Amino acid sequence: ASTSGYANMEFVPAQPVASYTQSSDGEEFTPANTFAYLTGTRNLSRNQALGIMANIQRESSFRANPSGGDQGNSFGAAQWNNAYGRSDIMKASVPNWQTNWKGQLDHMLSQNQLPEYNRFTKDFLNTNYETPEAASEHLLRMWFRPLDTHGDIQKNNQFLKGFANF
Repeated sequence: ASTSGYANMEFVPAQPVASYTQSSDGEEFTPANTFAYLTGTRNLSRNQALGIMANIQRESSFRANPSGGDQGNSFGAAQWNNAYGRSDIMKASVPNWQTNWKGQLDHMLSQNQLPEYNRFTKDFLNTNYETPEAASEHLLRMWFRPLDTHGDIQKNNQFLKGFANF
């Protein structure tokens, strides 16, 4: 999918955003609650939601504050890496990020990230993926950018089999 139409988008500096500071209302961070939030509150398609969920399962096993991956340099449910300041932006946007998985997902879907991630996120949200695997792989390649792309696509596809009832 092309993102060239978004080349003139401006980066919005990280700051606490009111909608991100809402708590997760004590709701447990589970696949079922995540699916309900992404498809209900955030109005994502089933395939978009499952694509995100497979990546979250691989990155953090649905934990809002797992120990930092990448030698302690990645944080949160989506393991925002700080090599480019990504985790600092997420932490500034979601002050209660350690317990607020909904806020982290809101930030992930926002235009309050680095410019290339803002472009991709807008593209992701405007794409009608034919399968959850297609959404998961596109997100993995363009947003998560792991070292073992092929292996992690395979892992995500296995996780998606476990989400078949959604």
